Amino acid sequence: MQVQQFSEDVQSMLRLKEGRDKEMEVLVSRHQRKLIHFLERMVVDREVAEDLAQEVFLRVYLARHKYEPVAEFTTWLFCIAANQARKYITRERRFYDEISTVSPRALHRYSVERVKTPEQLALMGEKRRKVRAAIHALPERQRDAIVLHRYEEREYAEIASRMACSVGAVKSLLFRTHSSLRPRLMECVAT
Repeated sequence: MQVQQFSEDVQSMLRLKEGRDKEMEVLVSRHQRKLIHFLERMVVDREVAEDLAQEVFLRVYLARHKYEPVAEFTTWLFCIAANQARKYITRERRFYDEISTVSPRALHRYSVERVKTPEQLALMGEKRRKVRAAIHALPERQRDAIVLHRYEEREYAEIASRMACSVGAVKSLLFRTHSSLRPRLMECVAT
């Protein structure tokens, strides 16, 4: 295929691959605003979205030599962006999970905007303990499935592969897991 048959973005990316670094500026100016908006919807923080957008464009630049125009450039770009956002969200979740094991006084220092009183801290800690206890009380396969799906954000196919079963079996397992967890978690929310 000739380069002229590709979209402007793909042509820019192919020129970047050839060593014309100015094309990166073209791609950034063309997609930065949409990319930041997309990331902001995922991470719900404008500054974080801007930082992630820079990381995404850096990854695009570093991967320029491997780029192949198999799909539209924007499909590739937004796939990288979604992965970066998921990694950020996972890191944040782990950070807050680690903080939840810290003393309430130390936790209060780190989350003043989110939690205002020691009573709210104690209540949050108690709810986390109840959720963990409910998950821990599940049968092993259900516990593994829910952890992979909810906390590690794995897709059904990956969970099926890890658990050596079909995607249908994973969906069924997660349905049963949610059904058994729902009453216990409703108690956590009610208290």
